[in-house]
Amino acid sequence: SALTASAADAEPAPDLPALEAEVASGEQALHDAQARIAACREALETLSADESALHGSVREQRGRLASLHTLQQAAMAGAEPVQVWLREQGVTARELLAAVDAQPDWRGALEAALGPWLQAQVIDSLDTVALHALSQAAGLLLVEAGEGAAAGSGSLLDAVHSAVDLAALIGGVRRADTPAQALALRHTLAQHESVVTREGIRVGRNWLAVPGNDGADGVLERGAEIAALQTALAHNETRLADCQHRRTEARQALAAAEQAQAAARQAHTAALRRLAEAQARAAARQAHRERTRQRQQAIAAELAELDTQGRQDAGDLQAADAQRTAAASQRAKARQTLAEYEAQRREAEAAVRSARAERDALAEQSEVTTLQ
Repeated sequence: SALTASAADAEPAPDLPALEAEVASGEQALHDAQARIAACREALETLSADESALHGSVREQRGRLASLHTLQQAAMAGAEPVQVWLREQGVTARELLAAVDAQPDWRGALEAALGPWLQAQVIDSLDTVALHALSQAAGLLLVEAGEGAAAGSGSLLDAVHSAVDLAALIGGVRRADTPAQALALRHTLAQHESVVTREGIRVGRNWLAVPGNDGADGVLERGAEIAALQTALAHNETRLADCQHRRTEARQALAAAEQAQAAARQAHTAALRRLAEAQARAAARQAHRERTRQRQQAIAAELAELDTQGRQDAGDLQAADAQRTAAASQRAKARQTLAEYEAQRREAEAAVRSARAERDALAEQSEVTTLQ
């Protein structure tokens, strides 16, 4: 027991504040990891929703774009044989449709003004055309490349954006906001001039034309929608790829946060175990100290009691010694008195013997006297 107590006292006291700080730090790390996991999961849910929405938008835009391409190809089907013929002749060409556009409100007017020329092909020079083969190029419409001069105010060309000079085709076409205005202007027109409204209604000096409703109509508007859809689709595909990339990063961040949480939980558990063990050792040391203190108090009490008893016994011994001394003195006095009595007795006996002897002598003397 003394060896155990000595070993317990020799063991260094655990640093409980440091261990408690370590546990608090572990709890904070665990809380931070949980917060990161929650943030990653929230971000992942948001990105998943965004990705799903973008998938839907891209799918819808691709479907719409495919439908528009089909309609556009059907509307421009007459240009395909011409393109084949031009390739056979070794002539490089591009579609006029791709080189022209108008302000949105005037696309219908431009389409009505150009009419079949919307299917024309743009080449560098008409001089390159093989004239001997024209009989095999039914429906051929060619426009020579080159930019035109600025158009005057009120002209349809003023609302047109074109990389090709269209003055020869529609330079004599004016604009009118309504059919009534177009009819009012017809008396001021030259023979080669006409007026077109936003809806595509054309009016000449003595004629009027209303666009039909066949599939060939609306190619400019459809082309503009195709271009806008292609831009929007490219943008959404870029956003989708970025969203997928960020979603992958979010999943990786979530995995890292979950690993960090597991490590933080393991470290926190270890810190709690070390703190519990240290608290147990501290409690054992305190209990040992308390038992030692109580034992010391008990020993001190016993020593005090023994000291009191010793002092009491010393007093009793001293009284006994005094009594013994007094008794010895009394015995000495008694022996002295007895000796005195014995001496007096012997003296008395001697006196008695002397008296008897004297008596006897007197008696004998008396008897002698008597006899005489």
